[in-house]
Amino acid sequence: MNLSMLHIGLYQRPETNLQTTHSVFLGLYLSGLNYERFRGTSGGQLISEVEDVKVPALTLIPPNVRIEFQCGQKRENWVIQCSLPELHYEAGNSFTVLHDHGHSFRLPFRTPLTVEKAHRLREKFKMIQENYQTGLPENIFCAETVASTLLADIILAQEKEKIVTAAEKFKNMIDRDSCFRKTLAELSREAQCSAGHIRKLFVKQYLIEPGEYRARLRLRRIMHYIEQTDLSLKEIADQVGMKHVTHLHLFLRERCGTTPRMLLKQYRGE
Repeated sequence: MNLSMLHIGLYQRPETNLQTTHSVFLGLYLSGLNYERFRGTSGGQLISEVEDVKVPALTLIPPNVRIEFQCGQKRENWVIQCSLPELHYEAGNSFTVLHDHGHSFRLPFRTPLTVEKAHRLREKFKMIQENYQTGLPENIFCAETVASTLLADIILAQEKEKIVTAAEKFKNMIDRDSCFRKTLAELSREAQCSAGHIRKLFVKQYLIEPGEYRARLRLRRIMHYIEQTDLSLKEIADQVGMKHVTHLHLFLRERCGTTPRMLLKQYRGE
């Protein structure tokens, strides 16, 4: 990532303004914002707006966006102006896309924060400002490196709030069926998807067949019972959804090239 800082400022006076970004604006609002609207520079289309703002937020605004805002008393907001070639924006969206090391991350214009998180980030912005204003190459490098971590804060915040996909919901259902009482077909019906469709979604997201994923879960569970408990083979078979010990024997022979008895001897000395 090649974030290059152009300026950093702390703004505290009341202000009503309309401005167009000519660089990336990476900011922190702690207090004092009455409203903020984002518009496209072509036609002035309203992209996003917030009013009567009560919670702090990290902001990431790409170039060529018009910002209308009003800040009142007790205003505290920090803004880093920078260039970031890896950040891409399509007009009309309220988010940008960061491309880095073969991965793409969707970053919204505005990421709400808890008060505690905002206060921690304030200290980060102070550190960035102190280093950047020295003008020394090593300090500017440190300032830009720390500024880059603010993007990670935005990404991690989105991870906590992301919408669960159908594939993830199906995976969670497989994980929760710890005794393997239901078939994948039954779980897919509970997920309100056809077996074929949910399989395709699962493979696309996790790069593994749901059947293979479940078989690996079952093998790990079996090995746990063999290594960490004194359950009999019949009890282990029951715990992993197998009606007979012969099913356990066939499963381990196929997966490990060994038998349950041989594993008991290896791990329990029986």
